[in-house]
Amino acid sequence: MPPKKYTAFHESAPYDRIAKHRASDASDVRRYVGITCPHCDTLFVEIPLDSLSTNKASECKKHLLQCTAAAEQGVHVEPAKRKRPVEATVASTDLSSLQLRERLVEKDGELAAKSAENSRLITSNDGLRGRVSTLETQMAQLCAEMDQLRPLVPLVQRITGELGLRASVPPAASIDAYVEKIAGLKKAASVASVASVAHTKLKSRADLAAENDRLRSERDEHAVFKRAFHELARDPIFFKHISLSLHPDKRSRIPPEGQTAADVLFAQLQDARKRMV
Repeated sequence: MPPKKYTAFHESAPYDRIAKHRASDASDVRRYVGITCPHCDTLFVEIPLDSLSTNKASECKKHLLQCTAAAEQGVHVEPAKRKRPVEATVASTDLSSLQLRERLVEKDGELAAKSAENSRLITSNDGLRGRVSTLETQMAQLCAEMDQLRPLVPLVQRITGELGLRASVPPAASIDAYVEKIAGLKKAASVASVASVAHTKLKSRADLAAENDRLRSERDEHAVFKRAFHELARDPIFFKHISLSLHPDKRSRIPPEGQTAADVLFAQLQDARKRMV
């Protein structure tokens, strides 16, 4: 047990008095002990009896710091080191806890935002995968359509050659070139028919019937060609190549005498395409 300090400071006999702190009324009394300074002979403090052993030393030291008589007698003491109040420590701890809770709430908010962003990215990625799958399906369909159109290429080449058009597939001659060529053939057939009737004097019904059969055959051949041409015009690739070949800006390969026929074919091709849409 540490030695008792400030034994020279006189302690009075315990006495009762109204409590100095937070007394509810005059009946609220406590037992106190008065402390008298041996240097200035002054009763400078009253200490509750139950806290005398813990508070006497600090109260005596506090008095000596102010007592001129003790200073004149050469008594010097060092100021007491201030202890951090418990309330301040508790307040600081509470503040730290509050700050920690605020940080936790802030972190929770950040985590929630990141989670929402991750969910958005996942949804976006799923959408992109769906679009890629759709594009792959469309490409497969286009490839299948191209496979179906490949057998038509020899047919177009044959028609182009029969009509005397200077084009290949691809690129094919423009639709107008075909239409104009067909129109010219039809016109030539009509003129030939008229000339044949005018200048050939048929003398028998058999000859007339034979001529009619020939004309019908030519008409049927033209009808077949026309149907085939219109069917080909439905194909976007064929239509594109023929249109490019017959377009007024792309006819450098067609001789001047064929420009009129190209105009007719191009116009008829455009008209046929409009009726198909």
